[in-house]
Amino acid sequence: MSECIGRRYEHDGAAAIPLPHPSGASSWLNDPRNRKRVANAVKLIRAELKQIGNRTSAR
Repeated sequence: MSECIGRRYEHDGAAAIPLPHPSGASSWLNDPRNRKRVANAVKLIRAELKQIGNRTSAR
């Protein structure tokens, strides 16, 4: 799972940016490398939302 977080995938024209399960019992976010993956995923999501906003405002 770790290698999927922080990457963008596309399937049939739809973007998918995986995030880890938000369970408070998981120690996954304690690893700095995983925190970096989540930060990168957030950047990708922001970029995706910005692109969607640009497309809808151009209509």
